[in-house]
Amino acid sequence: MDSAEEVSKTIDSKNINNNTTYARLLTDLTVLHEMATVLNTGLDRKTVGYCISLCEKGANPEALATIIKDLQKQQENKKKETNNKQ
Repeated sequence: MDSAEEVSKTIDSKNINNNTTYARLLTDLTVLHEMATVLNTGLDRKTVGYCISLCEKGANPEALATIIKDLQKQQENKKKETNNKQ
């Protein structure tokens, strides 16, 4: 699946009125993903798209960031536990 297909699934199609809007949203997503990469967030492009969509629908960005950090910590702890058992 190419990135354009992933983005189209991530962004609510009701908000896309024409190709210009879609191209702008795709560019915005690319820029935000690059920022997330530079900031070493560990988020892939698809996840950044989901975060944008959630924020556009009213999710609190700070709460979302806290949830993501907690999930990343849980995943890291599970990996450590798995490695310790081996």
